[in-house]
Amino acid sequence: MVLTDEELEKIALLESQLAAIYKYSETAKHILQGRKFNKSRKLEDNITKGRRLSELTLEELEKLKEVTMLDRYKEDIEKEIDKRKKESFEEQLQKDNSIISFSEEEEEAHYKIDEDPLSSDSDINRWDFDNDGDKADEEGNKLLFDD
Repeated sequence: MVLTDEELEKIALLESQLAAIYKYSETAKHILQGRKFNKSRKLEDNITKGRRLSELTLEELEKLKEVTMLDRYKEDIEKEIDKRKKESFEEQLQKDNSIISFSEEEEEAHYKIDEDPLSSDSDINRWDFDNDGDKADEEGNKLLFDD
């Protein structure tokens, strides 16, 4: 005798009420979940047709996400969808002007230059690191005597 899904749902409801009162195994519920899982696996197989997630189109990935029952598989599908929707790392860096692109014309060169304190306008040889007022020559040597 094979029960329909509707009959199993009614039995599962009764079993869940019995399980709350007694230690009763919910067999109908497990059978129903197994049937739903088998249906979802068939739908997944129809969508994927043996292909990997990376080989599926975005629409197929969306359908697959709706159909699948496994949380781990849903996470993998979501990662693949996000990866496809996001820009590539290089495109994102290009937009942020973080990639240096050298070109012939200065106006077309879109790049950032982080100023190096050693090569900026101030001369490092004129810096007084210990604030004692001593002077240094062009080579960075401390002058012991005032000129």
